[in-house]
Amino acid sequence: MTTLSTNELAQTNQNTGLPNIKSRIKAKENFSYPMIFVHSYLDLYGLDPYQFRLLAHIARRNNCVSKLEKMALICNMSTRKAQDVLQELDELGLVIKKLRRGKTSLCRVAPFTNWEKPKPKPELEEKYNSLLNKLQEEQQSLTKLEEERKDVQMIFVHGYLDLYYLDPYEFRLLAYVACRSICSSPLQEIAFICKMGMRKAQDTFQKLKDLELVSKERRGGRPTTYRLRDFSDWKEPQYIAELEAERLKVRASMLCKYVNKTNNE
Repeated sequence: MTTLSTNELAQTNQNTGLPNIKSRIKAKENFSYPMIFVHSYLDLYGLDPYQFRLLAHIARRNNCVSKLEKMALICNMSTRKAQDVLQELDELGLVIKKLRRGKTSLCRVAPFTNWEKPKPKPELEEKYNSLLNKLQEEQQSLTKLEEERKDVQMIFVHGYLDLYYLDPYEFRLLAYVACRSICSSPLQEIAFICKMGMRKAQDTFQKLKDLELVSKERRGGRPTTYRLRDFSDWKEPQYIAELEAERLKVRASMLCKYVNKTNNE
């Protein structure tokens, strides 16, 4: 494993972000960092933006033992809101919460088979049922092929994105676009599935475009198309002093991975 010198580590902590690596990635074919994956079942589950954001953060940590205040900071919500949302996720069976005496609680995403069955609105019921049947078939297939695997992955979030400091609405729409690769859904449908108003969705998409996280293509007489841009195109995240140490570790890891990949070719 490649290690970084003190100077290289210091460079990665500059406000300009990852030194040279973004330009290197742009010039290098078949190399990038996947930032997010969302299973369509979770996308249509009916979580509000705050529930979705906190679930994604817990998923990224796998076994999350962060203090509630730190979770709230990363997810860009108040501590009280994070506490309420965590309780809601627990009641839905989406997370498993384990109390540890004298320590912070341990939280992790529960296997989807433990999740409470969603109660979709009539407009989404057919999609839900279709996805549930597909998931059950996939689960049976996995059980036969790989006994030790207990679950279907519902979401993956890279540390760079988790620490980007998007608010729950921005994160939710980014995840919606990522789930579809090329998103050309009507704005009304997007807002409905993501549980926000149309005006809020419109304004949030504009923020994501300004941050260069998504591209936007207007099509005369048809819904606008959105695509998730490669992370190398993204603007640098807002400077948050409390997050910089953790961001440094993520950036250093990314740089090591790039150097290792390059050296092995």
